[in-house]
Amino acid sequence: MLRIFAIAVGVLIGKAGETIRLLQFNSGAKIQITRDAEADPNSTTRTVELIGTVESVNKAEKLIKDVIAEADAGGSPSLVARGFGLAQPGSEQLQIQVPNEKIGLIIGKGGETIKSLQTRSGARIQLVPQHLPEGGISKERTVRITGNMKQIEAATEMIKEVMNQIWLCISRQVNIGFLV
Repeated sequence: MLRIFAIAVGVLIGKAGETIRLLQFNSGAKIQITRDAEADPNSTTRTVELIGTVESVNKAEKLIKDVIAEADAGGSPSLVARGFGLAQPGSEQLQIQVPNEKIGLIIGKGGETIKSLQTRSGARIQLVPQHLPEGGISKERTVRITGNMKQIEAATEMIKEVMNQIWLCISRQVNIGFLV
């Protein structure tokens, strides 16, 4: 038995049940989440039952935690469920600081841009959750890039391009506006 926050249930199930099916396939364990009708409406957590061998249950638990952590970091839970995006042995990490106002550009609508960046570069790209003191404000977010050096370099360049592209579009729009 595993307890997860109720708000993470959708992430764990995935679109049309895709994520939970992949988790079951990759772990070998059966994963059952307490249904809405059976859950305590006052509870902030839900029970996840894992059925299988000790090895498959342990693997499922780790994958579930990885999927939720990936979602919390703004990445792609379905990539983790497929077995991509997990740090491989011998992989390296680079952390870069990105201005808050550009984070949305990196994530993209529905996470499309960050998923594309991960697929194209082969690196795992995560937004590190901020743990600021109450009332604390930060002007930057940490982006963690994991992979081999070639993947990290490719992802870093792609992130820079995404951030610069939008400014080029804005400056073109402004210039065109002045010409009219």
